[in-house]
Amino acid sequence: YQDGKSGVYYDAWRSTNARARSIYDLTYKYAKGTLTQADIDDNRSDILTLAEEIDWVSIGKSYVASTPYSDGSAVDYQNNSGTELTDGILGASDLGTEWHAFHITKLDPDGRMNVTIDLGEVYNDLTHFLIQFSHLEKYGIDDPADDVKIYISENGTDFTLLAEPSLEYVDTTSYVTYDCEPVSARYVKYSLVNSNANFVFCGEAAVGVDKEEV
Repeated sequence: YQDGKSGVYYDAWRSTNARARSIYDLTYKYAKGTLTQADIDDNRSDILTLAEEIDWVSIGKSYVASTPYSDGSAVDYQNNSGTELTDGILGASDLGTEWHAFHITKLDPDGRMNVTIDLGEVYNDLTHFLIQFSHLEKYGIDDPADDVKIYISENGTDFTLLAEPSLEYVDTTSYVTYDCEPVSARYVKYSLVNSNANFVFCGEAAVGVDKEEV
């Protein structure tokens, strides 16, 4: 509870964030033997999800990203499968395995942090772009600098700058979103610059098209 200082459950008890507070409430109910499936389902109801009205064609596709941080410890975010950024799951935990941990010491040769998604074929109707970040300064995790660029390419070699949208903030996460008239690409690259923090945690890099009306 205290963990040598204020610990997880103490912080959860004091938190004004509903999901953080639920760590304390659900654990209390479990210890008292009163936890129900309904309690768990209610708590999951606000888990962040990608917009359902968009067909996210990037889900399950391969990507190349700047090397994630790992020091060999057992912290969850370091258990990196190489599928986190296109699994369709937005980051919701503090330090879970859904995050790709960019680090200030592991930059690409261009001095930036990059994610390049291979959609597998050229799509002529790409209209929605999204990349999600965490900002938890107590862990040395912060948003990237407001210098996020989106590039597109049909061959994976010649990239064209599509947009430089600004960050949007929601609770302990932030997003870059961009909607546009249909563009053609097979490869989509998100490029960012680290801020002053050690880490930039990325939960999802997504590309979508408008769903066809049935």
